Amino acid sequence: MTTAADQARETGSATRLAEPAHPSPRRRTAIAVSLVLFATVVWGSQYIVIKQGAEMVPPFFFQGMRHVVAFVGFCPWWGRLRKMNRTTFVGALLVATTLFVLIAFLTVGLGLTTSNKGAFMATMYVVFTPFVGFAMLRSRIKPMHLAGVAIAVAGMAIMLFGSTPGGSPEVAFNAGDVLVLIGAFFNAIQIVLLEKYTNKVDTMQFVLTQMWMIAAFSLGTSFLIQEPMGWLTMPAASMGGIWFDWIYLGILASTVTLFIQAWAQKTIDATRAALMYSLEPVFAIFFGVTVGGEPLYWTFVIGALLIMAGIIASSVKVAIRKKGKESGPAPPQAQGA
Repeated sequence: MTTAADQARETGSATRLAEPAHPSPRRRTAIAVSLVLFATVVWGSQYIVIKQGAEMVPPFFFQGMRHVVAFVGFCPWWGRLRKMNRTTFVGALLVATTLFVLIAFLTVGLGLTTSNKGAFMATMYVVFTPFVGFAMLRSRIKPMHLAGVAIAVAGMAIMLFGSTPGGSPEVAFNAGDVLVLIGAFFNAIQIVLLEKYTNKVDTMQFVLTQMWMIAAFSLGTSFLIQEPMGWLTMPAASMGGIWFDWIYLGILASTVTLFIQAWAQKTIDATRAALMYSLEPVFAIFFGVTVGGEPLYWTFVIGALLIMAGIIASSVKVAIRKKGKESGPAPPQAQGA
């Protein structure tokens, strides 16, 4: 699931970053692959962190504070906001609004379903994006996209409607799955909007503007719907855990991973990066089981494998298309929420 961090990953390659002092090509590639895998692990871990954090703190306030922390993490670039122009502001407003809706659906949905299912539902944005791109930008839909959609939808049906043991409300098909899936659709919309705007704006300025806008939207919504603030009286240890979640999601999962992708994807090709990014829901399963104690069952595994196959089919084709500089949106691998 995707947020300002998702588009940061999509547009980060335009950011000017200092590079290591002339490592050998093989060493440079190994470092880049290791960093991309690390970033993918971090993105995969977000789902259980968001799920558990939003159970302790009201969801809109939780996400608002996460983006406040992320905005603080980009403080060395705050000066760029002084050069704001109309194109950047309008583009950032449209993308931030879409991301806010995505975050809202994802966060609330994760409160009703398992982080494992949520991760796979959120990653369905990959198969939605070509169709949204066709509707908004008239980009081509290629046969591999259709094949990926068919495979992924079959896997989603098995995952959601297959027989499950225990009768747990979170494990069975529920409203949370639908909400996360709706969020994935809005993720596809924001990716297409990025295709339209990112070549016209300063990347870091664009990201910064979205960060404060999403923070404002989330905290404003929290105030308007009067989310309960009983969490303020929680024990110090629990409060420390919440702040750890905010720092982890805001700094590591947003700021640090932006820089990782910005540097690493100058070294490794887009196809290899897309394949590694597609491992995000796999890492989400690992953290959901080990940290959240969520169950695994055979219908979930079969459905997950089919969804992964569909995502990889779509991702590889998108990556090749982007490398060849053909028209149409090329989605980032989702992040997070």
